[in-house]
Amino acid sequence: MFRSYLLTVLLFSSVAWTQASPPSSTKPDPVTVAFFAWGHDKHPYADLKLDVLTILDNKQPVQSITSLKKGSELPLSIGLLVDTSGSQRSSELYQPGLRAATDFLNQMLKGPGDRAFVLKVTVIPEASEFMSRAQFANFKLNVTPEGGTALYDGVGLACDSWVKSDGPEASRRVLIVLSDGDDNLSHISRKTAIEKALQAGVVIFLLVVRMTGPPLHTGRKGTARSNILPKKPAARPLPI
Repeated sequence: MFRSYLLTVLLFSSVAWTQASPPSSTKPDPVTVAFFAWGHDKHPYADLKLDVLTILDNKQPVQSITSLKKGSELPLSIGLLVDTSGSQRSSELYQPGLRAATDFLNQMLKGPGDRAFVLKVTVIPEASEFMSRAQFANFKLNVTPEGGTALYDGVGLACDSWVKSDGPEASRRVLIVLSDGDDNLSHISRKTAIEKALQAGVVIFLLVVRMTGPPLHTGRKGTARSNILPKKPAARPLPI
């Protein structure tokens, strides 16, 4: 018997439903949410059914649930955000981290609908087009670290790219960030970057490439603060 569910934004399954539309609208808006589902025994359900799900929108039942898909059934869409600011020049972890991240993407792009893009972040973030597995395998990433860092602007641009490209279509969206976590030039705040990631349904992981040193600078709305980061690269959710 199904007893309980734990919902989170990590991508295991995807459910789409329709919301009640505004009075001036004649058609409800589709909404897609991604989640994990565990039972009381703390094990994920392998065969979850629509009739055991209850979904509330602002404490009210949704109008209708249109579909339920496993994460493995959805195309994978990966973004690689590379910090190319001058602070990366002295890091011995930067080039190994860059190679590891690109190798990881090449391994993960398996299905015909899977795709990737690369976004370089310095003073002004620059994003490539979405690429298929074959296109990404032939992609050459040339970076020369220099200038300041607009990290939050880069996260925002990546999330906006997904929204504009995918529309309402569901996909597993993952953003891998190669950076020391510093930001001193962004035009958007950390809060705005978080909101954009949540709205786009993006899971973010950070590959830290900072050796040792003092806490990161603070003072502007786009700056970040951090304790001394580890000596080795570590994948973890981006603390934005």
